[in-house]
Amino acid sequence: MEHLIKLTEPVKFGDTELNELHLKSPKGKLIKQIGLPFSFNQDGSFEMLTDRCAKYISECASIPMSTVDELGAEDYLQICAEITGFFGQRTAS
Repeated sequence: MEHLIKLTEPVKFGDTELNELHLKSPKGKLIKQIGLPFSFNQDGSFEMLTDRCAKYISECASIPMSTVDELGAEDYLQICAEITGFFGQRTAS
């Protein structure tokens, strides 16, 4: 499964300007390496683990971490929500 994400702010990937990202669904091996991109607190509240989301963005969109670091806040959080959605946990958009 693949998700297309339109960016509100383009980012550079080498000499290319990216206006969208294609996110591939993570497979078991990657999930074991990175861990889940979210956790549940003792009170049952949901917490997105943005450091792990960044690793998933890099791997699932096939972009280097330096490009992930350039994503605007709105795009970064939207992509993190898409990543958690692969696990059946979507946050409000």
